[in-house]
Amino acid sequence: MIRSTLRGLAAATVLLVAVSSTASAQAASGSRFGLSAGVALPMGDFGDAAETGIHVGGHWQTGLGEKLKLRINADIGRYGLPDGVDGNWMLIGGIANLVYPIATESGFKPYLLGGVGMYNWKIDIDGLGSTDDTNVAFNFGGGFDWGTRYFTEIKYVMIDTEGTSINTLPVTIGIRF
Repeated sequence: MIRSTLRGLAAATVLLVAVSSTASAQAASGSRFGLSAGVALPMGDFGDAAETGIHVGGHWQTGLGEKLKLRINADIGRYGLPDGVDGNWMLIGGIANLVYPIATESGFKPYLLGGVGMYNWKIDIDGLGSTDDTNVAFNFGGGFDWGTRYFTEIKYVMIDTEGTSINTLPVTIGIRF
């Protein structure tokens, strides 16, 4: 599993290099790409079934007028299992967000976001096999930009499953191009 995660990170790096040549044109048009990574805290019932995980993501963002932005996120989260059980949870999803920047006079630029999309979740227990499903997901949160390139973000992600939901709280830092 770690090997496939490393391959994914390598692919993201190659993608970053490939798109960096168009970054200045996108910045001029108001569209930007971003990459982020951090920890993901399982919440609610999911907190009993998973340990703290890692979260990586990418997004494309563009303006929707003077104050609102559209942001399309693609995210991956990986969580261990509790109590020494060998295996893991994988959450892979995409969400369309509306982003509302809050005007300030400083380089500290807070924003709010919320959106809806789809997530595939999979639990794999060594020796017992795996199960997975794809469900509607919602998220809301906020963050702040540091200058023009760097950001910090926290968002609450709810994946609607039968009978309960998978809830997680990714806390990430990132860079935009």
